[in-house]
Amino acid sequence: MDRSKNGVVQGIASAIGQKHREKDDCQKTTLTLEYAVHIKSSEIDSGQWDALLAQSPTATFFQSRAYYSFLETLPFLNPFVYAVSGNGTLKALLCGYVIAEKGLKHYFSRRAIILGGVMMAETADTQALDILLQETVRQLQRKVIYIEIRNSHNYSVLRHIFESKGLKYLPHYNFKIDTHDANLLSQIGKSRIRDERAAISRGASVTENPTDDELSQWYEILKNLYKNRVQKPLFPYEFFEKMRHCAFARFFLVKAEGNVIGGTLCICDTNNCMYEWYACGLDREKYSQYFPSTVATMASIRYATAHEIRVFDMLGAGIPSKEYGVRNFKQHFGGKLVEEGRFLYICNNLLYGIGTCAIKYVSRYSW
Repeated sequence: MDRSKNGVVQGIASAIGQKHREKDDCQKTTLTLEYAVHIKSSEIDSGQWDALLAQSPTATFFQSRAYYSFLETLPFLNPFVYAVSGNGTLKALLCGYVIAEKGLKHYFSRRAIILGGVMMAETADTQALDILLQETVRQLQRKVIYIEIRNSHNYSVLRHIFESKGLKYLPHYNFKIDTHDANLLSQIGKSRIRDERAAISRGASVTENPTDDELSQWYEILKNLYKNRVQKPLFPYEFFEKMRHCAFARFFLVKAEGNVIGGTLCICDTNNCMYEWYACGLDREKYSQYFPSTVATMASIRYATAHEIRVFDMLGAGIPSKEYGVRNFKQHFGGKLVEEGRFLYICNNLLYGIGTCAIKYVSRYSW
């Protein structure tokens, strides 16, 4: 299934959404009674969940049962899944987690993160989305300071529904690569291919089955990156150690001179998409001649191509109005720049202002 068809999403809104926007409030109240809200995974039929994942034009790995089950194994966060069904059929679903830092910082760092966006049935109406967002806010607003939905599809034609529930749209870039494009290699920057070849000729290699020690080395590089440059919280080592045993996870760690010098963690889903979730490399240190970030990303893209995974999602390229070095790096791999954005709901404005500063401080000084 071609995951890049944003036109299907537009069809949902134009063909069905307009119909319900024209109904008066009384009719909407009556219509709501046809729907059922599910706030626990046990309330959602697993067969319908899988079917929606396979058919929805806005499905991603981050709304799958596999992802939710993985989140349940992590003791440092609280997963949630909310869904809406109509006439006994699942219409819309989202999945995420609540997380906070330890100790005194806990109160100021409580947040709900929803990766991928909202998964909607092709026949879904805007009322199902309306109900789902309303229930999501109701369930989470007393538990967290803010709710953030990080979209993997374009919801622009449905933006008014999100905003009607108090969610503010935030522009955010991403790169997506069509690995079935016959011209992909010619679209990848010549310098990237040249650097990859040079690194391999100098002795760099890529391992997809890291040992405990190799994974630990890679995590230290990633942790230093998040502390000194990204300045955002990073999952503890346990997250990555458990990922190593998941069928959907793929590591591409770059080694040179007997050490791990960079690598990526990618996710492969059943919907023909591969996500580059985490990436890092010692490109500015003494291993710069091995171009570890380039080698790792190229290995990931080559894997997706070899396994006929149609879309390689680079999972973020920064805010459009700000210079972003990572965006400059990612733009040379043949991908298409898209703005799918994010939606933010602030539950407490005062705590949000304090909390965002606290998270940046914690990320830099509390390792």
